[in-house]
Amino acid sequence: LTWHEVVSQAAENSFLHEDFENPERLKQRQPALEKTELLQLCLYGAYPEPYLRRSEGQYWALWMENYVKTYVERDVRALFPQLDLQSFRRFVQMMAYASGTMINYSEFARSLDVSQPTIKHYFEIAEGTFLWRRIASYASSSKKRMVKMPKGHLRDTGLINYFLRINDVNDLKSHPQFGRIWVIFITEQLIRGFNNNLEQVDYCYYRTQNQAEIDIVLQGKFGVIPIEIKSGSFTEKRQLRTLIKFVEENNCPFGLVVNNGDDVFKITDKIYQLPAIYL
Repeated sequence: LTWHEVVSQAAENSFLHEDFENPERLKQRQPALEKTELLQLCLYGAYPEPYLRRSEGQYWALWMENYVKTYVERDVRALFPQLDLQSFRRFVQMMAYASGTMINYSEFARSLDVSQPTIKHYFEIAEGTFLWRRIASYASSSKKRMVKMPKGHLRDTGLINYFLRINDVNDLKSHPQFGRIWVIFITEQLIRGFNNNLEQVDYCYYRTQNQAEIDIVLQGKFGVIPIEIKSGSFTEKRQLRTLIKFVEENNCPFGLVVNNGDDVFKITDKIYQLPAIYL
């Protein structure tokens, strides 16, 4: 589910692509969700049944456990009968811990005691069965030395939280991986929003060898839009040096900061703050 499907929000508020073509329209958007609702969605994920029945004791955890078992032991077994299922299940759990990071195939191979070609095959299976989203690095003609390793994540944050044993909102907010989980959560909402509106959009992440990084760069008919995602409620201009520089160097229409703030406003002439509740 998307957030708007969860809360039965009017579809017109989800047409973010139109605002991207005219960013001043961002100021006219209305909050779609409460912050408490966002945290619940981030915790439980967007699979319909476990989210809608999240208040029923251990139902969410049991559903996730059965989902993983069914996915590995029935679906993957049927599609790839020669696969080592025990190894692949361990791989799925490793993906939860690696979600949001650059993917090092050799580290996965060593941990599972398999070859790198086998690990690449595992990733292809996970991506092809819509469990995993691969995010390539930004390709630029600039002279900067860019990191070329892909990043990726499990598409559902509920599944990530299940593997990380995060059971409630307080656990989530205090978990050392909360910032990374939040970035995945917002990234998925952005990509699904465009896809559900049948809008073609390409996405990647940006990182230089000097560790300057932007969480996601969207490319479409609106141009190239870099987006920095923060879990905090306030973002200072000094935290956005890479974003500001990227906008200038790539002649972007604007850049975006998605955080947990309350209001939409301009941080600089070309950088907008858009709190997550407005997505």
